[in-house]
This record gives sequence, structure tokens and C-alpha cells, in this order.
Amino acid sequence: MKRHLIFFLFLFCALMAVDGRNNPQLVDKRMHFADIYKEPEIAHFSDVPRYIFYEGELHNYVIYTFTIQDRSTLFMANMMGTDTDYTSFRLNYRPLNSTGRFRKKSYSSDSHKVKEVLSNQDKFNFTFDEDLTQVHLHSPVLYEVLEPGEYELYSVASEDTKKPTKRLETNIYLSPVGVNEYTSVDIGHFTRNFSQEIRLGTFSGGDVYCKFSLDSINMISVVPLDTIGVNPILKMETLYRSLVSSNEYPLNENSLPQIKDFRCGVGDFYIHAYYPDSAYRKPKLRVTGIVDNAGIDWEHPLEVGSFSDSLDYSTFYYPYMFVPSGSSSRPCVYHRFTIKDTMDISIISEEYLNNITLYDSTRHLVRKEEKDDYLTSLDVFGLSPGTYFFVTEGGNGTIVIKVKGKKSVQQLSDIKNYVSTEKSIINTPFASDLQGPLSATREIDYLDPFGRTEQTIQYGITPALNSLVNRKEYDRMYRDSCSWLPAVCPGSGDYVSSSDFRKHILELYNDEYACEKSLYDGSPLNRLTEKYNPGKDWHTTGHSEKVSYQTNSGTSQIRLFEVNGEKDNPVLSQKGFYATGELVVEEKKDEAGLPTLTYTNKLEQTIVSRTISGADTLDTYQVYDDFGNLAFVLPPMAVSSLQTLGQKDALDLYAYQYRYDELNHYRGKKLPGAEWIDMYFDKDGKLLRSRDGEMRKRNEWKCTFYDKLRREVVTGIYKGMMSYSSSASVEFAPDKPNNHYGYLFSSYLKMDSLNIQKVAYYDTYQYKKANSCFTAAMDYIDSNDYGHRFGDDSEQLNCKNLQTGVMTRIIGTDQMLCTSTYYDYFQRPVQVRSTDINGKVHVQNMAYDFCDHITASNDKVENISLVQTKTYDHAGRLLTEARLVNDLVSDTLRYNYDELGHIANVKRVNGNHSLTSTNRYNLRGWLTSIESPLFSQKLYYTDGIGIPCYNGNISSMTWKTSANPDIRGYRFEYDLLSRLKNATYGEGETLSLNVNRFNEQITGYDKNGNILGLKRSGQTSANGYGLVDNLSVTLSGNQLKRVDDSVSGSAFGDNFNFKDGVKQNTEYFYDANGNLSKDLNKKII
Repeated sequence: MKRHLIFFLFLFCALMAVDGRNNPQLVDKRMHFADIYKEPEIAHFSDVPRYIFYEGELHNYVIYTFTIQDRSTLFMANMMGTDTDYTSFRLNYRPLNSTGRFRKKSYSSDSHKVKEVLSNQDKFNFTFDEDLTQVHLHSPVLYEVLEPGEYELYSVASEDTKKPTKRLETNIYLSPVGVNEYTSVDIGHFTRNFSQEIRLGTFSGGDVYCKFSLDSINMISVVPLDTIGVNPILKMETLYRSLVSSNEYPLNENSLPQIKDFRCGVGDFYIHAYYPDSAYRKPKLRVTGIVDNAGIDWEHPLEVGSFSDSLDYSTFYYPYMFVPSGSSSRPCVYHRFTIKDTMDISIISEEYLNNITLYDSTRHLVRKEEKDDYLTSLDVFGLSPGTYFFVTEGGNGTIVIKVKGKKSVQQLSDIKNYVSTEKSIINTPFASDLQGPLSATREIDYLDPFGRTEQTIQYGITPALNSLVNRKEYDRMYRDSCSWLPAVCPGSGDYVSSSDFRKHILELYNDEYACEKSLYDGSPLNRLTEKYNPGKDWHTTGHSEKVSYQTNSGTSQIRLFEVNGEKDNPVLSQKGFYATGELVVEEKKDEAGLPTLTYTNKLEQTIVSRTISGADTLDTYQVYDDFGNLAFVLPPMAVSSLQTLGQKDALDLYAYQYRYDELNHYRGKKLPGAEWIDMYFDKDGKLLRSRDGEMRKRNEWKCTFYDKLRREVVTGIYKGMMSYSSSASVEFAPDKPNNHYGYLFSSYLKMDSLNIQKVAYYDTYQYKKANSCFTAAMDYIDSNDYGHRFGDDSEQLNCKNLQTGVMTRIIGTDQMLCTSTYYDYFQRPVQVRSTDINGKVHVQNMAYDFCDHITASNDKVENISLVQTKTYDHAGRLLTEARLVNDLVSDTLRYNYDELGHIANVKRVNGNHSLTSTNRYNLRGWLTSIESPLFSQKLYYTDGIGIPCYNGNISSMTWKTSANPDIRGYRFEYDLLSRLKNATYGEGETLSLNVNRFNEQITGYDKNGNILGLKRSGQTSANGYGLVDNLSVTLSGNQLKRVDDSVSGSAFGDNFNFKDGVKQNTEYFYDANGNLSKDLNKKII
């Protein structure tokens, strides 16, 4: 039975095949659905497949036909929605207008092409209706670019007899290529120079588009590689604008149209090729891009050039090139130029711009012209030499920029008297070269009709080559009334009017009180009574320096001291008190209102300086002998101790005492807590010998010897008393016998009692003959990289009065260290050779600029060298310091200054690492902050959260670190003598968090300002804070005698606190000169 069934099926199929072969209607069951020109086509079909015998085979499919008439077309087909898998596509092709057979072009039975389709979906001029991410592996997908021609698409059903395909779902997408910007051929995205050969497919004339994108400005060139029939017209376009056409360029060397070096900015661009005929062709283009970022930022400006006498420059650009595609921001174009002379500059735009801004080489603003609608020019007169940037902003269309400049003639005022002082800073023999601030410093003093300085201009002195202008104003009594802080003004040094000066003051300080105002009494003496220092905080709050004048009264109780005895042994005695009206009293109050009274006698000698702390007065007396020499200075503790300690002890512990010889030279002086220092001078005032308390114990004198030109040449220690007949003059005679280190001493001097400590040589290098330590290694050796010596050792004139050599003894030994110094023609040391304690020779070479600044130095010993290089600006400000150890860069420091000359920031560079710290100042030049990535600190004076201090005291300070970004700080309190009392710790913006953890409190001072007690708080446990020190101080005079700490134990983690190591009446000991010799608490014995 089965065999019969199989036979009948075979017979049925054979009959069907024969029927199909002989029935044309079955062969031609195709569905023609589109003729594609320039419009895209989307087709969805749902058909029942059937078996058809075609070309000798039996097929179960549906056939769809379409024609592509005009150009290459993107084609995609899928069978998503078909009820079975294992279907397939076959695509056949034959040329247009052909009667030949279709030939197989491609085949697909799976979805391997789907990833490529999804990655290129944006190339179709529509979106797909199916979710291709869900396509099954065995569901076919076709994707390719089709050339013009006739096509058959076979949608073939599954051959699975167990699950036959009931209906085929066929989805077809056709999108012509290059019809417009949206279907353009994508060349690619370029980040660097490129050259691409582009094949645009097959086209029958008309328009074709390709696209590329840039992330930097490029110079773009386009040229066709081959043409058929006629040459195309090439255009560069953006999505909304036509930019340039090949009609604007001549044909290239191959007589082909071209776009040559057209500047394109960041964004997407389109090449539009138009072929005026209808011939089919496969065009190719070469597109070349060369990166050119000129003009986009500070680092890549459009270079205008460098100019000396005049400047005449013109350029044009398209603003869109400097704005990323699709951005709505204004285009900004950066230009740079250098002028070598002071010039009057005009920057002119022939099209409308919004802004033109001029900056100096450090990017500081010089001049800005800004308008909401348009701007055509910016003019600057007297622009100093240097490098400048100007930035043009805004505009449409083609922007033409012209820069013109002419050399400024420095025109000083012809209606003001002035004195101009110039100093060259470059090496030139021509005065005509000294025109600008880069070639000479120039200070101009403008005088009023009475010869008083009204205005002082330091021409071009600032880092930006502007001028600093100081102005003084006088009242109707011809007295100094107002002295302004310096203003920063451009220009050529001409007199600055009062209105312009005030304008510049406000621009710089933002404070109309940037001046010092003086007020006077109404007497003929014109005495100053009040002075307001610069700053609104002082002027508007009455915090001025005040002065009043009077005479002493009986309640002043000013002691009258006299000096009796001999000049070399004065004796202090008190003769009661000064009578009323004997002394002139000048009372000065600082800006915090703290008074200081100065009492002066009729000889204008200051007798007493008095400060007041509540009910207590602190007096410092100055006592003179009959010759007007200052014999005693009695600090407050000395005065108050005269009765309690007695005169001798009070003077020894607290007073400064002086003795004089008959020529009024010092014979001796005694400092508090030390023994007398004896001194002897010759009649010319040269110190011959001296000894302190320790030398007195050893019976030694320090002696100084001079040559015939009264220069100090030898110093030494003499044992015993020198004979008065011993001359302090020595003779340099290295060739004579009995010389000592080249010098002949007096025959009356016992040389075996003299231990020479230092010997100096001048004028020549003859000393080398008398000293064996000056070996050949100490001789000069020239170095090409540094300054050069003038002459040689025989040179007699160039080194006159210059120190050429030194010998210094190592204390306690017979070894002498030697140094030789060599000079250039300008008498600057260019090489120094010296020996060290190990006998090694150190060599230091130096180089200088024209202004005598050291620009390079090299310190070398054996195979180790340290090279330091420095650069300076035109005003002598240090700009860079670089150090190299053994030719390897160690570190570099770079300094930047504000226009007033303050250090604005310091950049430390070490290899690839750098650290920049920035300083800020208030208008009085007081440092207000230091900021760096690692540490930042702020100082407050009249502001902040502490009690305002108007006299320069710091009221509070805060700091933070990178490791601990929380703000920490202190508030400070001072007593009536401006001495620190309390430092209160806190955290947070207002220092109100974790308060008092690390407080410092000074519990008392004596009258000399010595601390008597100190309390410190700190960490006492892992989570606890409290008192870690409570110190009470015992003094002997001004010297520390004993310190007791009533807090037992140490701070947590052995943090800083005082270690009270011993408990004795005397814990600190001093030698006869007042130097600390023992500290028992620190175990220094």
C-alpha cells in the first residue's frame, strides 16, 4: 500500500512539473512592486507560497521584482513574521533594458547580516518597522548596496514537510544613496590629518552627497579622480548652509575642478557633487584634511607676527568655523602678535562683531570693547612692547580683521614740569634703542608750580608693562594732604589726570579710600594730628593714627636721672622728677586706639617712652651723659626694680649700659644678664680689640688688624694684654721674610701669643706665593657657560679694592680653609674656588645679565654638581628658578606677580609633578590667603569671625589640608599692649565646632613682656581633650630660670607638650655672655 502511495505522489509531482514547464502563467507569477529613482520604498508582503517548476527545478516560493533606475541604493529584506524558520532569500540581477537572463546575485538563509544592518540603520532615510534585535538565527536577512538594474527577490518557503510554511511575510526596504544630506555616503570621523579616496557608487547624473565629521579645525581639499562626460561642480556644505563651491577655485593641474585648502571647523560637513548630464558613472573623489587649530584657543592662536616700527596686517575668517556644529554659542577667535616698540594699535573689523578684547602675554586683560549689537574697532595708545592676544567674538558671514600700528613717540606733558630718570637694562650703544620698558627703566616725576612732586610714574614697570602711578595731593597750606596708593595705568608716561587716576584706582582696588590722608593742627608748626591709612574699613570707622602734643604735668611722675662718674665708668643717679613743663609729650594712638607717650627734653633727646596697660604704666628710660652719649637704657622692669633689688642688681639684670672713651667711641657695653664687653677703638673709629665675659675668663682678646687702606685684613685671638705700642696696621709683603700668611706685623707684637683666625687679601693674587694651601687646584679655569675672568693673576688694576682671597681657621686646629675669588671686567665674581675640611676643592661659577642679576651658577665638588638657573623680568623680578643635580632636573620654581609686584602664585615643578600655591593680599599689601591643593590658609585682620584688629594684628586665621578638608582655625585676643592673650581653637566656617580643643592662653606677662604663665589644651585620650600644659615661669632678669607644669602626664600619643623633667630652683644655666649653657628639662648639660 505504501509503495502505491509513493508512486502516485511521484506521478502527481511529475505531472505538475510538466504542467509548469508548459504553462507560462505559472512561470510569470511575479509581483513587480517598485521602480526606484530618488525616493525610498518600503514594502510589506504576506503571501501563500506554492510549488512552481522553474528552470528545471521545483520551488515553493513567492517572487517579487523591482527596478533601480537612477543610483546605487541601500537594500534590506527580512522575513520576520513568517510562521516558520528555515526560509531563505535569493536575489537575482540583470542590467537595465536587458533581455538576457537574470543571474544570481546573493543568497541568505540566516540572520548573520542583522548586526551590520543595525550598525548602519542611520544610513536609511527611515526606520525599520520590525524589531531586528528579535530576529531568529534561521530567519533570513539580506543587506547590500545595489547598483541600477532589474532585480528578482525570491522568498523561499521552508522545505520542512512536518511543518510547512503556510504564509511568507516579506519586508523590503530600498533607500537611494546620496540623494541629499540625510542619505549621504559617510566617509568617516577624523581626529587627525587624513586623505581618503571615496567611491560614491553608480549614478546617472544629478546630485550626490557624502558626509564626514571633524573634531578639530582642518584645511579641506576635494578633487574628482575621474570623470565621464562632463566635470562635476563640487560644493562644501553644512546641514543648513552652503559654504564654498569649486567654481570659486581654478582647475587643478589635471584640468579638474577642486576645492583647495578650505578651512572647516568642528562638526559635520557635506560634499555635494553635481553632474549636469544623465550618463551613468561610478565617480571617485579624493578628500584630504590637514589639522589646523589656529585660532581656537590660547594655545593655538592665529599668528599675526612680530613687528618693530609699524604694523599692517589683514586676515579673514568664517565665524562658523570656530563654533562646534549645532552649537548656539558665539564664535571666539584668538589672535597673537608681538611688538618690539611702544605702538599705537588699532584692531578693526569690517564686519559687525560683539567683542574685541586685548590681553597681555600672561592673559591679563588690557582693554575690552563690548557692545550688544556690533563693534568695529578697538584702539590702544602707547601699548608697551611685548606679546599680546586679542580675541574677536561674534559675527556672521565673512569677518575681515585688520590690525594697524605705528610706533609711539613717548610724549610727556608739555604743560607740566617733570624730571625723567632712565636706566638701561639692555646692552646697546645707541640711546635710540632705549625707548620702551623692555630696554630701559624710566621714572618720571611731575612737579607742581612750587616744585613739589605731584605725580610719580614708573613707566612700564608692571608685569603687563603698564605703569605704576603714585599721586600726592596738598592742602591750601602746601602740606601733604593725601598720598594715594599706586594705580596701574596704561600709556606712554604722560601725566595722568585726576579723573583718570581715580578711575584706575577704583578698577584696581574697588575702594575709593585707597589713600593715606593727613590732618594737621592749626598752629604755625604744622604738626600732624591724625592720619588715616588706606582702606575703607579705616576711613569710615574712625580707626586712624592720632597724635596729640602737650607738656608733662606733675602727675606724669617722670623720673630725672643723671650720669655721674667718669666717661669710661658712668654712674647712674636719680635726682627726683622732672618739673612740670620741662618735657614735650607726644601721644600717639595706633589704629586700635592703643596709646604710646614719648617724652622729649629741650635737646630733642627722647627721655621716656611710656605705654599704658589699664592702671599700670610701663616706662622705658633713656639716660644720657654730659656729652649726649646714651649711657643707660632702663626697660620697665629695671625702673620698677630699682627700689626692690637695689640699683646694681637692677641694672645688671635688666639695663643696657654703655661706656665711652674720650673720643666718644664705645669703650664697653653691657646687655641684660651678661657681663661687660670691652672695646678699644683707634682715633679713626676702627675697632682694635674687644673681649666678652667668656674671653675675659681666658685672658683673651679678639684683635683686628688693618692694611694701609684701613681695610680689615687679619683677625685673631691674642693671649694676654697687648702693648699699646703694638700697631694695629699690617703690611702685605709676601716676598719679605718673617711674614705671617703674607702680612708683616709690628715687631712689638708677640706673635706666639696671637692665634690668627681669619686673613683677607685684596687687589691682587700675590698671596698665593705665601700660602701653600693655594695649590694649582685653586687657580682659575675658564668655563664657556658662565662669566669669564678679566686678565690673569698678574692683573693689577681690575681687582682694586676687591677681596681676592680669604683664609679661615677651623677653631681648635691648625687647619686653614682657603678661598680664591675671580672677577670679570665689571668686577663681578664669576668663579669662587674654596677648600673644605676634607681638603676637597669646591668650585662655583656664575653668569650675569646686563643688570648684574645672577642668571646661572654651578656649585661643583668632585663629580657632584648643582646647577641653578634664574630668569628675571624687565623690572628685575625673579621669574623662574631651576635646579639640576648632576645634570638631572631636581625642581623648578616659577613666580607670577600681580600688577603691584606682589607674588601672586608660585608653581613648584618636580618631574611630571607640580604644585601651585596662590597668594592674595588686601589693598594695604597684607597677606590674606595662601592656597594650594595640599594646604590652604586664610588670615583675617578687620574681617573674619574674631575681634577686628585695625593695627595689623591678626584677628583670626583658618586652614585646611587635602588630607583633612575640614576648616580649622583660631581666634586671637590681645591685651592693651597688643600682646597675645588667648588663641581660641574651633572648626567649621564660624569656628563654632569642637571649640577649645587646642586652645593656647598666656596667663601673664612681666613689665618687659616676658611670659610668666602659659596654658595649652590638647588631646588627652583617644576621644578626650583637655589641659595638657599649665606652666608657671620663674625668671632671673629676662632669662628663664625655672618652669613648672602643674599638669601631670603627657598628651595623648606623645603629642607636643612641655616635658617637666626636673624640679629644681634653677633649671636653666647661662654663660657670662648670656648664652644658654644647660637645660635640665631637656637634659642638655
